[in-house]
Amino acid sequence: MDGGDLGDEVGFWRAEAQRWRARAERSEAEAERLRDRVVELEGQVGALAEKVAELTRLAFGKSSEKQTVDKTAEQTTGEGGPDGAGAGQQPGRPPRRGRGQQKGSRGHGRRDYSHLPTEEHVHDVPEAERVCPRCGAGYVAFGEECCELIDWRVQLVRVVIRRPTYRRGCRCPVRGVLAAPPAPKPIAKGRFTSRFLARLLVEKFVLGRPTHRIAAA
Repeated sequence: MDGGDLGDEVGFWRAEAQRWRARAERSEAEAERLRDRVVELEGQVGALAEKVAELTRLAFGKSSEKQTVDKTAEQTTGEGGPDGAGAGQQPGRPPRRGRGQQKGSRGHGRRDYSHLPTEEHVHDVPEAERVCPRCGAGYVAFGEECCELIDWRVQLVRVVIRRPTYRRGCRCPVRGVLAAPPAPKPIAKGRFTSRFLARLLVEKFVLGRPTHRIAAA
């Protein structure tokens, strides 16, 4: 092999080495970027997990935890039954108090819901039935019977926001058109309010309902 061929081969392999070195540097930079992205996503997942835990605590309180503790105590002490007495109850120990309102205790009465929006429906006797079936004399009004029901309604409401605009009525060098600022939105070009999105998140991630059941409801 003469000197020219050897020089060409050395140049070729030197170029190949530079090409692979540049490729390795690009791969290393890409790997570093992906590592940073993984750290960022892990932080977001942790924040979301904390939010879900907080929403779960607000939705369910400590009832589930208390029930678990009570069951564990029953299994440990051997207590059971509606009166709290069991085979493992210690002699002389007072019977365990049952959960809920105790028998014979004074109640609190019904809760007042007069502050809620109210609808009145009149269920009247048909006019043809308000006469005596024998002589035909009409029945006379004699007070009324009344009862209250609490209804739970979930409605989708289309909110239309109108912003009147005003044009300048003079020749002064000021703004030519005036309008109120746009209504705040959680998503810039979205159509859902913050309350809509909050209810959707609670239904899906706190109550665990699938999307198709939420849409059907």
